[in-house]
Amino acid sequence: MAVFSAWNRRALLVVGLALLFVAAAASEQGKELVVNGGLEGDFSEMKENIFIPDGWVWNDWGSCSFNFTRQTSSPHSGQSCQRMEISLMSGGVALRQRQAVNLDSSKTYVLTGWFRGEDTGPVMMFVRANNYQSLLGRTFTPTRQWKQVRIEGKPTRSDSATLYILPLNPNQSAYLEIDDVSLMEKE
Repeated sequence: MAVFSAWNRRALLVVGLALLFVAAAASEQGKELVVNGGLEGDFSEMKENIFIPDGWVWNDWGSCSFNFTRQTSSPHSGQSCQRMEISLMSGGVALRQRQAVNLDSSKTYVLTGWFRGEDTGPVMMFVRANNYQSLLGRTFTPTRQWKQVRIEGKPTRSDSATLYILPLNPNQSAYLEIDDVSLMEKE
């Protein structure tokens, strides 16, 4: 039978309490609904000058000139982030999750992402149903420094939905960098 000194008992108590705090914090976070929100791993070339990470796709409409690239020089965290460069916009271009998620209007969700950019104008991060109705989201203006956008709320109705990140009115030579996107169902 091992005999613990008073110092060892205190150290064991501190470690035990720390593990309890970690477990409590993890249970508060809830269920993550975004696949590859860190925008890491392989970036596939979808077509010329459009490199998108696994779990994501892009949409464009109208007359647009843009590139999607893997940015590795200074992501918010991890090894990479998504960079969107826009030189002509007379329509629209968006980054979105590949798979839809089911949202429940009786539950609260937290949608976050880290952004930086220049000359993007307003950007909208939102979760949209298949009928184009926004269920949860907001508009913000990125700065040249990484800044987190956080949206918490209940969707306007229960539905299958897709996460979008959409520059609304970029100037020529605009860029937007996106990292650490998350959609969590709060417990």
